Amino acid sequence: MKTARVGLISHIGGHKFAGNVILYIPPDTTTMNGEAHPLAGCGVWYGRVESRHIEGIVQKTILEGKVIEEMFRGGVRQGGEILRI
Repeated sequence: MKTARVGLISHIGGHKFAGNVILYIPPDTTTMNGEAHPLAGCGVWYGRVESRHIEGIVQKTILEGKVIEEMFRGGVRQGGEILRI
């Protein structure tokens, strides 16, 4: 992955634990070594995210393709299937 886009949201839903970060990994995304990204085509929602968490989210989810369970609030695969971890 060579680029990323960042947008602003307040939260998803009305609960204090609702997601406040949405990551969308485009379907054609590859890892740094050229392999298919494990989360290609997925949207991942994280909640209770603070600025101190961003570097870890970039490393684990965007670069390594791993969902961070402690922050995970939900997700969807390409085609609308629910993302399960």
